[in-house]
Amino acid sequence: GPGRGSGAGSLVALALLIIDIDPLPYNLLFERFINPERISMPDFDVDFCMDRRGEVIEYVRQKYGRDQVSQIITFGRLQTKQCIRDVGRVLGMPYGEVDQIAKLVPEQLGISLSEALEKEPRFEEMRQANPTVDTLFTHALKLEGLTRSFGKHAGGVIITDKPLTNYAPLMTDEEGSMVIQYDKDAGEKVGLVKFDFLGLKTLTHIQTAVNLVNEKRKRAGENPDFRIEDTGVDDAGAYALIAKGDNAGVFQVESSGMADLCKKLGPANLEELTWINALYRPGPLESGMVDDFIERKHGRIKIEYPLPQLEEVLKESLGVFIYQEQVMRAARVLAGYSLGEADLLRRAMGKKKAEEMNAQKSRFVKGSLDQGITEEKANFIFDLMEKFSGYGFNKSHATAYAYVSYQTAYLKAHHPAQFYAALLTTEMSDTDRLAKYIADAKDHAVDVLGPDINESERLFNVVTGAEGKESIRFGLEAIKGCGAAAVTLIVEERQANGPYLSFGDFCKRMAQKKVNKKTMEVLIRTGSFDSLYEKNAKINRQTLFKAMESVTAWAVKEQEISAAGQGGLFDAVFSSGSGPSLRSPEPDMPFHSEWTHMEKLEAERELLGFYVSGHPLDPYRSLLREVTSINIEKIFTLAREGKLPKKEAMDWKARKASQESEPRFGGIITLAKEITTKKGDRMAFLTVEDYGGKIEVICFPKTFEKCKDSIRVGNVVVIRGQLEGNEQGAKVLASHLEPLEIASQEKMRNTRTIVFRLDPYNTSRVQLEGLKALCLKNKGACKGLIEYVATDGVRARFQFPDDLTFSADYGFIQEVKEIFGRDVLGFQ
Repeated sequence: GPGRGSGAGSLVALALLIIDIDPLPYNLLFERFINPERISMPDFDVDFCMDRRGEVIEYVRQKYGRDQVSQIITFGRLQTKQCIRDVGRVLGMPYGEVDQIAKLVPEQLGISLSEALEKEPRFEEMRQANPTVDTLFTHALKLEGLTRSFGKHAGGVIITDKPLTNYAPLMTDEEGSMVIQYDKDAGEKVGLVKFDFLGLKTLTHIQTAVNLVNEKRKRAGENPDFRIEDTGVDDAGAYALIAKGDNAGVFQVESSGMADLCKKLGPANLEELTWINALYRPGPLESGMVDDFIERKHGRIKIEYPLPQLEEVLKESLGVFIYQEQVMRAARVLAGYSLGEADLLRRAMGKKKAEEMNAQKSRFVKGSLDQGITEEKANFIFDLMEKFSGYGFNKSHATAYAYVSYQTAYLKAHHPAQFYAALLTTEMSDTDRLAKYIADAKDHAVDVLGPDINESERLFNVVTGAEGKESIRFGLEAIKGCGAAAVTLIVEERQANGPYLSFGDFCKRMAQKKVNKKTMEVLIRTGSFDSLYEKNAKINRQTLFKAMESVTAWAVKEQEISAAGQGGLFDAVFSSGSGPSLRSPEPDMPFHSEWTHMEKLEAERELLGFYVSGHPLDPYRSLLREVTSINIEKIFTLAREGKLPKKEAMDWKARKASQESEPRFGGIITLAKEITTKKGDRMAFLTVEDYGGKIEVICFPKTFEKCKDSIRVGNVVVIRGQLEGNEQGAKVLASHLEPLEIASQEKMRNTRTIVFRLDPYNTSRVQLEGLKALCLKNKGACKGLIEYVATDGVRARFQFPDDLTFSADYGFIQEVKEIFGRDVLGFQ
């Protein structure tokens, strides 16, 4: 990576190419990293591409000696909930009972068991009622915090000058690598120096995108010499993208809160992007400092300095202390500190130890008096520095990471297809994030195409279609059920012997390889062979699926004949044109009617993690937008930002108040589990999905009884209810659920004008006549407006005649979709 942590302030590290950020133009201080006055050794953090981090550790072992390089142990401790569950298991209590007790622990980060007992009164009631529960808590209070297990530090590596056995006890991990049995803090106490070799997936994302750009250049006959480091730091397009809040996939700034800050602040260079990294933290946000800073940035508040001498220190941040390095520079300018001494002052302010702070304050005031500053001013400035030290951020780290943010934004702005293909590859194992990024890619006119046996690579790749349009082709390894070994064989065979010409050709070329029946099935069900039969209406996915057994049996027999050397006169006649020749024609594949569109979509969701060739909600997209107030992605964002009520924090008054303004969201029910409560009532747990993700919806008995007829897998519904969540997730407690068709009726009654958004170059007279006939058939009060919008900038609007009014009910909307083949409706 370009650098991270305080090490990014080292000019020596720049000279050795350990970092890419020049510390001098950005006032990054070496003394923030190491200086003679500092007693403790620094650790050095370096980010590496996640895929190749192991190679770096192996290099270090070879360079310094395997007996002098070790990774570091970590200890897992008995935390509150785990402690309850472990003690309950030892006491022989039923798992369900112990699980209920553990789930009563309030959702508060780092809460101790004693704190939980104070906050949750039901614990005391349970202890009084059940002696076993009392015994559980008695033991758990004593055991909490003890070591339970061990692991290996994610990035920490110790390098020593002599064999490690001189300094620490050792063990080996499952892979046989050496691990010291001191954790990082104990290792520091005995004088060992820790280097953090961190795997940062964003670096993998960037490198993959760079490789894809160079592949494109190579195909175009250009020099494949694109390097992300050569893009500088001044590209206006990258900063414009960030300033719009268009930050999905952009390092560090893609959360909704960060995106909102980017839009308000409007960063236009690396220094301003560094501000955002430093400001978006609880202290500055809660103190109102960020709002003040935004006003200064846009000239609505005058920039003033506490002392004229501080202008050179605070000019870079509009007169406000936001970096730890500024405390150091202020101490040097005002009180004559060396930068080494100033770093000790910074550390003392961070630790807030009274005795140490008093000594530093005396030293600061005395130094300031020597510089001609009054004692009153010196005390004021020291207190100001101390206040802001709680908010101060390491500028070296903020600058280095702002550079990574810039690099990802540059790729998104100038090479969007390669950016998204690399991003999808990096997030391949997280289907929720894949769905989010695929939706964002489509918003940027980059289509994500399903897997194809002749175009897909192992990972997501970029393909060029008609008129040079770039799209992303789904990677074969991202299909559930396609193992890495089988995918490698498929791709290598294609590269060696040319494209697959038919399903039979594929089966024959795979007959002696490790491509099993399950792999064949998932390739068929995900449409990987569709392109081979685009012009043959008699062969479809179900036809291939039904014929798979006979075709593979034929392919195996052909390979056996070939292996026995029984070639013959007719080889040339039955040759496929690529790969091994065919000795008998492929068997006929009896026609079977194709799976329904919904069946095909469900197979894609099962095997790819989401829908590719379409979405069950596509016919309802515009209508859902009109009748809902929030989507699932927004619900999870609010939960992560702590803006949803937590169940244990709500009393009945707060709950009632929240119900009066319940949000509405819509989606398709993909899972419905009905249960009977202890009282004999029925309730249901649902999974509901929209374009941005899925969420759990709980229908308690009262709601279930009202809405049970609408609770069916595959139903498109609108749900009103109470949102609950935290950093770990979110759910909805439904108060009402109804089919979209019913929910839309009220909206349609209140809608005055329906807008039909059409492409002027791809709309036929027949379609317009069909629309007119439909409006005449559905008499009502809605007015119509055609809005023509073309990619070349052509725009025009045509109002329907006053006497052509119609009723835009649910059925009308579906018929419009059938006429134009896509969602063209808007509402006004």
